[in-house]
Amino acid sequence: MAATPLDQDALRDSAPTIGTLLAELERTLNQADDVFDDERVVSRLRETLRRLHGRLRQHHAAGVWTLGDEGTFSSPELTGAAARLLEEHACMLGMLDRILRWMDTAATGQLDEQNVCALRIRELIATVRRHEAEEESLFYRSVWMDQGGEG
Repeated sequence: MAATPLDQDALRDSAPTIGTLLAELERTLNQADDVFDDERVVSRLRETLRRLHGRLRQHHAAGVWTLGDEGTFSSPELTGAAARLLEEHACMLGMLDRILRWMDTAATGQLDEQNVCALRIRELIATVRRHEAEEESLFYRSVWMDQGGEG
């Protein structure tokens, strides 16, 4: 039996989606080169990062994938990909933890520190988007194979 994503409605509440939070971060960073000079912008970045952290923790805790009765995908390739994606959740949460700590020093720090912090936020955005695209691809490949398609 192929893996299926958990009921996404069960994961949703009034909070914005991960994609919405990533877009909000990107918009905030693109406002100006000196985003760390405006305390309101820094506060908005911090709050968005905290909300993203909560959504990623929720996503990670849910496991995102429930495996079939056999506890595996029908293809070993897909099982390995799913395991790798599950392990990646902890890395993304670690990235986000470090960024939140840097936010405290970057807001009052040197321009170099601010640039590094902004770069790390952009790196996180790219990493999470790639991760979500891979999860989506894995789901559709699983459905395809479950319906008799070839790998």
